[in-house]
Amino acid sequence: MSFAPFSPLSSALTGASIALGRLDQALRNHPLAPAVLHRMRLEAVRQQASSDGYAINMWHLAAAIENLPLLLGDEDRGGTFDAARYALDQYRWMADPEFDLQGAVQEAETFLASRDRTGGPVLQAGLALHGWLDQGYQRQPMRSALVRHWRRSILHIPLPMTGTAALQGEVAWDRKIWLPLFLDAITAEAEEGLRILSRLEHAWRQAREHLGTRRRNSRAGAALEAIAGAPLISVATLASHLEMAPKNVLVLLAQFVEAGIVIEVTHRRAHRLYGLSGMTPLRDEVALPRRARRGESVMTVLDNGIIGQETQVTLPGFTPTKRWQPDFGDLEAAMQQADTAIRQAQRKMADS
Repeated sequence: MSFAPFSPLSSALTGASIALGRLDQALRNHPLAPAVLHRMRLEAVRQQASSDGYAINMWHLAAAIENLPLLLGDEDRGGTFDAARYALDQYRWMADPEFDLQGAVQEAETFLASRDRTGGPVLQAGLALHGWLDQGYQRQPMRSALVRHWRRSILHIPLPMTGTAALQGEVAWDRKIWLPLFLDAITAEAEEGLRILSRLEHAWRQAREHLGTRRRNSRAGAALEAIAGAPLISVATLASHLEMAPKNVLVLLAQFVEAGIVIEVTHRRAHRLYGLSGMTPLRDEVALPRRARRGESVMTVLDNGIIGQETQVTLPGFTPTKRWQPDFGDLEAAMQQADTAIRQAQRKMADS
């Protein structure tokens, strides 16, 4: 596809390519990359659900993914649950589609690969999305295909760059007009990723400053690095990575919580999950756990406020004395583990 060097399309393509490159460079081998990926997925799914007519609070979605009970008012509970169901389905497509969806994703990948490549992989993505939707196909398979396309051609991390803002109802659909809008949307998503990284880095630096001076053999710094790099982390997972006794990890976490560095988001006495203080909005959306009634399954339906079964997320390994370089294969396996819980909950809801 040819275009004038100073046309709106050329300008938008240049901006999108630069923004993607900056984000990829900033996240490559960064210890906070898993946390940034998680936040970007949440934001991407929130935008996708909104563009499809379902308004979802990002922290409601985060709680649902972690199988935590949602704190909800009496107003429009049904609408909130419908939005949560829809967003969970979008997240499944975004993180890693299950086996029975792979055929649709592969079809979208084949379609994407057949588009004009002369303008480079960024423009090729826009042409594929427009052509796919123009033929009446669903959005979800191509969104998954785009994530894989970026990973193969440009990025080192499976970032959820789908140009959702270009799919709003009022956006012009003529391809010449739409393509620059799609590229501008990709640019905005990449820039938001950099802002997320900046906010997380700021919280991380503040947390490290709060640690103060400690013994040379203290594991506090390594613990903080693990917590910062994960969306949420359990005592057992942190103890395993630090090679410490769980009771000693609990003492360390209690110090972090008292200092305001870390919060506990589940309101539980056992199987608790911790995150940096920036996760406070998530804690505010999580309801107090209730006791299961006699004869009730561990998994309860969404209408009772619980999404699924508790899952343990395994973090990539790291070396405390060196900069952590996460293994994203392990990260994807962790995301698949969360997706399994989501699928189980969705099947339960479908049967109810």
